[in-house]
Amino acid sequence: MSDLEIFPLSPASRMAAGLEILRCGLASWAQSRLQAQGLDPLSALPDSSPVRKHGYQLDARTALVIIRDNITALVESSEQTGLRKTIRTLLQKRDLWAHQQPLTHDDVTEWLRAGRHLTDALERFPASQSLAALTEAPADELIAASVILNTLLSDIPDNEPLPFITMESLAEELEGALYDASERTVFRALTWYTAQQWVLGEAPIIAMIVLPESDAAAIRDEAGLISPGFWWALGLAFDAPDEQRIETHQAALRALEQVRQDQCLDVQPQFD
Repeated sequence: MSDLEIFPLSPASRMAAGLEILRCGLASWAQSRLQAQGLDPLSALPDSSPVRKHGYQLDARTALVIIRDNITALVESSEQTGLRKTIRTLLQKRDLWAHQQPLTHDDVTEWLRAGRHLTDALERFPASQSLAALTEAPADELIAASVILNTLLSDIPDNEPLPFITMESLAEELEGALYDASERTVFRALTWYTAQQWVLGEAPIIAMIVLPESDAAAIRDEAGLISPGFWWALGLAFDAPDEQRIETHQAALRALEQVRQDQCLDVQPQFD
């Protein structure tokens, strides 16, 4: 069986999604944590760094370098040596990916597990959960979830607003098609589906899968917003400012609405 038959994304695309999860989970967090201690998170970067020179946003690699060089300010001393080794692994394989060197799925799985270890140690648990989902190849749950999600937009009457569904209701939909429709299985299926859409640059259907009142209250009164494990697909940290997340979520919903309108008009995609 080939890699493509096991994983629905290539090794390079899996790593690209993992890097985005790391960037969203760690970049702004590391900056704010260090600034709160009176430290300059960019001090270790060379003057030629695009972040310092042009004010670019931190990418995953720069975030990892900042965390490595300020590890003593971020974790207990007993964890520092181990996490430096973990970050070294993450940087080495990231650089192979950036320079288009061959990577196998085993390489990427090892890299994702290292990312999960780091995000667990830094208590960035939603990012850790998303990375963990991409370490396992999806099976029937991805196909079943794809069928359900791909029909969401096409089944909405023209005069009705976009519907919202919850993780629980999606699990109920999947129960008839899967032996295991546990929360973990549904999350893995949604993560893979979302990663595929992210790689292709498609409007994220995950924006329609929101937290119910009961779950949202336990987090931060976030009813009507997406689960913390999926904000990376919208380019944000799961704990980004509320206004920023609401605005970004609304923009994603508008993109989905445009997709629906295009489908209704039978507009074919245009390629440059």
